[in-house]
Amino acid sequence: MHELKNDRYRAVIAPEAGGAVMSLSRDGRNILRPAPSVDAVKTDPRKAACFPCVPWFGLLFGGL
Repeated sequence: MHELKNDRYRAVIAPEAGGAVMSLSRDGRNILRPAPSVDAVKTDPRKAACFPCVPWFGLLFGGL
C-alpha cells in the first residue's frame, strides 16, 4: 500500500488490489468509508473505499 498525504489530506492506495483507494481523510476525518483490508478488497472490490473505473466502467457497445 502507498500513502499520499499533505497537511490536510491523507489517501491510502493499494496497487496490489488494482489501484483501489483504501481510505481517504481530511484533517483526520474520513471522507470515504475505509476498507477493512486488502484481502477483503481483493475478494470483493465493493469493500474498497473507492476503486478506479479506468479506462471505462462496464461493457462497451458490441460486448467489448
